[in-house]
Amino acid sequence: MQPNGPARGIMGTRDGEIHRLRAWAGEGAPPGYAQREVRQVTDERRAREQVERWGDMVWRLALARTRHIQDSEDVFQEVFARFFRHEGALDSDEHRKAWLIRCTLNCTNTLLAAPWRKHLPLDEALTRAVPPEEREAYEAVLALPRPYRTAVHLYYVEGYSVAEVAALMGAKEGTVKSWLSRGRVKLAAVLKGDDEP
Repeated sequence: MQPNGPARGIMGTRDGEIHRLRAWAGEGAPPGYAQREVRQVTDERRAREQVERWGDMVWRLALARTRHIQDSEDVFQEVFARFFRHEGALDSDEHRKAWLIRCTLNCTNTLLAAPWRKHLPLDEALTRAVPPEEREAYEAVLALPRPYRTAVHLYYVEGYSVAEVAALMGAKEGTVKSWLSRGRVKLAAVLKGDDEP
């Protein structure tokens, strides 16, 4: 038995489904069934489009925070489950992006606070998520303390301003500037091969 709802839409396509449902509806289906199913297929396609558009951003931020591939995937699923419940209240792409980042930060905070959480190797995650030519730099970012790497990711990868990073992280602008500055110093030292300052 295959899953229903958005999970089925994300996991696989349903090409031709609308046409088949319309044909089936003419063969004695309950009234309104085809319209409900057509609406479900349309919703699933929209959900798949949203995941394709924002998924990489959510997954990379989750990876930057958790430093573990399975934890990143768990966060990814939780974030999109919440997103689809609240999507109607998000009126623009800018609002959606900010909401997804804030939700990803909240979900990773919850995960990282769990007493059972263990720190596991990064090799598998780096191999899957980052092109070979970027791995050394990304590994250096992941080695930073969590506030530094989150601020660096939001500022340099996602392109948010210091004020926006501060709002997303619930910190003061001066604190974010400090995290970015210290993060840059640590990254420069690691990438040059120097000992950490």
